[in-house]
Amino acid sequence: MPNAVPPQRPDSPFADDSKAIHQVGKWVWVPLRDKWVDITHKPEEVVRQEWVRRLVVDGKFDLAQMD
Repeated sequence: MPNAVPPQRPDSPFADDSKAIHQVGKWVWVPLRDKWVDITHKPEEVVRQEWVRRLVVDGKFDLAQMD
């Protein structure tokens, strides 16, 4: 089922030792909302999640500091 929401929550907010966002097909993990989001018609979500990752990893912000 390629169009189905991935079945489980990732173990960490980001993939590859925080070097990338979690993406499975057309789904991206959004750690601030704690859910998978379909990016078919929202490609800006990939950019948004990459910036969240950069703020956490490079900027040393905590996810709890963001909404």
